[in-house]
Amino acid sequence: MKNFDKFTKRYSLSKTLRFELVSQGETEKFIKEKGLLEKDKKRADDYKKAKKLIDEYHKDFIEQALSGKQLENLQTYYDEFTALLAKPAKERDTKALGNASEKLRKEIAGWLKDNPIKDEKN
Repeated sequence: MKNFDKFTKRYSLSKTLRFELVSQGETEKFIKEKGLLEKDKKRADDYKKAKKLIDEYHKDFIEQALSGKQLENLQTYYDEFTALLAKPAKERDTKALGNASEKLRKEIAGWLKDNPIKDEKN
């Protein structure tokens, strides 16, 4: 701590600088004429509505694509995971667990690629 004594408690008051974005010249007039703030507000509101709709679509898609499926490599992953936890932290090698995890990801990705609503336009 002695090394830092020269740098700390040197000033009685510390202040935080605050910056504000203030339009200059014709900028404020241009923003008001073009209605940029109103357009941005509408775009933000529309985004919230579209986000909810898209989230529901994705939820439905995932539900349809994964319904009735069973992971073939889940037992392998579980075995690798439990074996890994049984070892002391310094001796743990996560390569086998990573390989089992990758197999699970590929299996799920394959189901999503062969999705049930692939050809629907709506």
